[in-house]
Amino acid sequence: MSRSLSLKMQASGTPVLKVCSLSKTYGKNRALSGIDLEVMPGDTVVVTGPSGCGKSTLLRCIVRLINPDSGRIIVAGEDVTNLSYSDLLNVRRRIGFVFQRSNLIQRLTALENVALPLLAANATRDEAERKAHRALKRVGLIGDVVHRRPCELSGGECQRVAIARALAPEPNLMLVNVNKNLGHLPA
Repeated sequence: MSRSLSLKMQASGTPVLKVCSLSKTYGKNRALSGIDLEVMPGDTVVVTGPSGCGKSTLLRCIVRLINPDSGRIIVAGEDVTNLSYSDLLNVRRRIGFVFQRSNLIQRLTALENVALPLLAANATRDEAERKAHRALKRVGLIGDVVHRRPCELSGGECQRVAIARALAPEPNLMLVNVNKNLGHLPA
C-alpha cells in the first residue's frame, strides 16, 4: 500500500518552525521518511494524506510527544530535537496544540479547562480567567456555555474548547491535528 504525506506551504523570512530530514519508524513500519518543512510567521500549512500516512506522527514529533529516529526540529530558531525535559516544557509553552480528540478534563468547566494550562505556567487566576474568556470568545463560546462541563457540551463545542485552550497562551505556533472539520478555527 502506498502512503503519501502532502505538505502545502509558502516561504519568506525566518521560519517559526523548520523540520529537517525527519524520520520515524514503528517497528518495521516507516511513518515518516526524510520530511522537510518550513513554516513562516503568519503561514497556514495544511498537512494532508490518507489515514496512516504519518500526519499525527509528524505533529507529535514536532512537540516531542514522541521522539523522531533522525532529523532535526527547530522552533523559533531553537533546535528542540535533543532538549532536556525542562527546556522542552518552555518551548511547548510557545506552541498551541489541538489533538484529534479534545482531551478535556471532564470534571472541569470549559473555562477551567482553558485556564488550567495558564495557571500551570504561573499566570494569576485573574489573568488566566481573562485570557480563557477571550480565547473562548474567539471560538464563539460565550455566556453560560463556558461554565458547562464537557459532558454538557456537544462534540463541536468540546473541540472549540480545545482550540481555545491552545489559543489562550497566545502561542507563536499553532499545531492542529483534526481529521475533518476545520470550521471552528479562528483567523
